[in-house]
Amino acid sequence: MKKKTLVVLLVFAGIIGICWGAIYSMAGLPKGEFVCESVSPQGTYTAKLYVTNPVLSVGGTRGELVNNKTGRTRNIYWEYNRYLFEAKMAGEITGERIIWEDDDTIIIYGTRLNLPNDTYDWRRD
Repeated sequence: MKKKTLVVLLVFAGIIGICWGAIYSMAGLPKGEFVCESVSPQGTYTAKLYVTNPVLSVGGTRGELVNNKTGRTRNIYWEYNRYLFEAKMAGEITGERIIWEDDDTIIIYGTRLNLPNDTYDWRRD
């Protein structure tokens, strides 16, 4: 009986862990509509910004980092803002929101990230 209970608890914990990871992983963010991109000073990275429609999902800005040497792409920035979709439609979101301090330091909407490892996710703030 104890063995069955332990197995059930482990399976339940595994399911919760998988669901939690799927919900809070940056890998599963909505694609969104492309807004702009900016290449780092030495050409190592390209940062791309997308906005998501708040009608279809949580409205926000997704920042994607492309390693230009390897082609690897990953999400590095996720900011919730229900007004960003409207701002994009009005042409108010531009590449000026991306500032490169150097090839390994980027500032997106005032959030400084040290590349390649830093990320910003409003859900963890």
